[in-house]
Amino acid sequence: MVNYNDPDQIERLTNYRNAQALVLIGVFFWEVLVTSPFDWSIISRRRAFRWPMVFYFISRVAVGLHIMSIVVNSQGVEVIPCDTQVWILKLTDAIAIWSSSILLILRTLAVWSSDRRIMGVLGVLAAGLVVVYCLTWQQSVNKFNGKGCVVIKSVPNSILLTEFTYKSDLVITGMTIIKLWSWRGQGGISRLLLENGVAYFVFATAGNLVQAVLPALGLSGLMNVVFLPVAMMISVIASTRVYIRLLTHDDARTGSGGYTHNTTSFNARTRATDQNGGASMPTFPAAPGFDQPYGMAAIKKDRSFLPTMTFTD
Repeated sequence: MVNYNDPDQIERLTNYRNAQALVLIGVFFWEVLVTSPFDWSIISRRRAFRWPMVFYFISRVAVGLHIMSIVVNSQGVEVIPCDTQVWILKLTDAIAIWSSSILLILRTLAVWSSDRRIMGVLGVLAAGLVVVYCLTWQQSVNKFNGKGCVVIKSVPNSILLTEFTYKSDLVITGMTIIKLWSWRGQGGISRLLLENGVAYFVFATAGNLVQAVLPALGLSGLMNVVFLPVAMMISVIASTRVYIRLLTHDDARTGSGGYTHNTTSFNARTRATDQNGGASMPTFPAAPGFDQPYGMAAIKKDRSFLPTMTFTD
């Protein structure tokens, strides 16, 4: 059996991690380039700012800093303070995962029209993620080998965090699918929400599963975290892409005016039947933080729901 604590294996894994970081930084900048029209529409105020966008930007900045910290470590020409680098990696890891999970929680809350019971469950999941992070917060041990910081020992109980994140995503995605399943054949925003929810969980599961298995095997401190940047990148890209697709759902129909008119928001509100006839799609009442500022007044709004389709002559 391979001894991953052997100096030769550590050097080989470190080289792989450094090469992986170079690939991921390319993926990150490509993602920024592809989504730059959406980002610029917010910066230039052509698209109305909504406070959930804060988590959208924070998650992207955090994962970018995480990857760039690894790249700087591998390409540095002077002695790098390993303690500082480890602190940056740990903090950006926590922020990126928590922010991407919050985006999913807000989407699910909007789909359920701010139902108080669902809000309570999602609130517990968000708080639980913070608690688990605090319980598992322990910086890995790094040593400078003349070229950069090398992970010597990491926290094996980080599997608790990975499993909690995985199960939280499962619960959140399940809640979304349950609410939208009855409208799966009606197309439009309901189908988009359903497909995006399933797609996100598939990609997030693929990334988190590997990251959960490696610490469980206890091969070495470096092996425990070698796949973490990939898992983070997958989760952040998936959650932010879901966010972008929902907010730009109507842009194709409205053209450039989609930035100034009412675009589809997380509450998945669709147009109702007009007086001249037509079919009415399922309508979600407004959710807090999307069409209006978050607050108790928004939560107390009418949360009635019309699940049927109506046809008029």
